[in-house]
Amino acid sequence: MKFGPCWSCSDAVILFDCHSGDYWVVSDLGFKLLRLLLTHAEMTHEALAMQLAPDLAHEENPAMLQLTMQSLMDNGLLQAVHCRAD
Repeated sequence: MKFGPCWSCSDAVILFDCHSGDYWVVSDLGFKLLRLLLTHAEMTHEALAMQLAPDLAHEENPAMLQLTMQSLMDNGLLQAVHCRAD
């Protein structure tokens, strides 16, 4: 996966799949979330929220992280792993 250059006229970022040629337009929050996961592979929802807290503070919708994650999952860009508490 490769990210396209930032646009001065938009907060959106293009994400390219180098192997298939597919591409997606993701929000700035989606870009930051994916970039963070590309460097850390797996993170809990709480850890993601802490890392993205400065970006979430400016969002009008407090559920924006969950909505963004769901959108990325719906588009096959993110996979949730549910862990059992033993």
